[in-house]
Amino acid sequence: MRRWLLTAILMTAAILGTLFVGCQQLFTTSLGKALARTSIPLPSNLTDAQAADLAAQAKANQDATLANALVANLVARIGTPSAATAGLQASAATAAVVASGLGSNLYALIADPSNVDLTALLATIQAGGSPNVVTALSYLDPAAGGLTAAQAAAAGIGPTDYAIAAFVIAASVLPPGDPSTLSGAALTTFQATPEFTLAKNLLTLATATPGPGTDLLNTLKSNFSL
Repeated sequence: MRRWLLTAILMTAAILGTLFVGCQQLFTTSLGKALARTSIPLPSNLTDAQAADLAAQAKANQDATLANALVANLVARIGTPSAATAGLQASAATAAVVASGLGSNLYALIADPSNVDLTALLATIQAGGSPNVVTALSYLDPAAGGLTAAQAAAAGIGPTDYAIAAFVIAASVLPPGDPSTLSGAALTTFQATPEFTLAKNLLTLATATPGPGTDLLNTLKSNFSL
């Protein structure tokens, strides 16, 4: 039962295109690079546009240092998500996908998704799924007070982002080991967590958002009775 979350996202990530957005110039390039190099604290009063610019830079450069700094900054500032913080939520979620490190790890393993060391992969993903990252990724679920589909699309968030978010969030509450062997009370406990429900919601959003790989993910969900 648990292999659906790992194998489905592994295979889907290989098909889904990376949807990088162009960098804006609201912050100077030199400032963006300095933030990435030194991981200096970000201003606590970033505007929506400034946060979006930094998130775009982190995504375009796959800069985990900048992404983590931005995620921590925005999660602390957002508190309880609301319509007024939608712009910041979009930037936080975009940065969180980068901060998790999941994309590059998946692509490195995708040559043979049927022969992945699931125990090692889970450990790697859990290492990148900090509480701040998990919180920021939860902003992608409108059922949890997060972004609407229109807001997410406007921010350049697509199927890959939803799929990665689902995997990171689910992994955050899985016990160490091979998740495909989870059974009995451990499986029941996992399926009863809010994170499990959130992950399923995000996988549904991944298939509902038009893009390459949608048919594959729908088939995999059907195969696993999801």
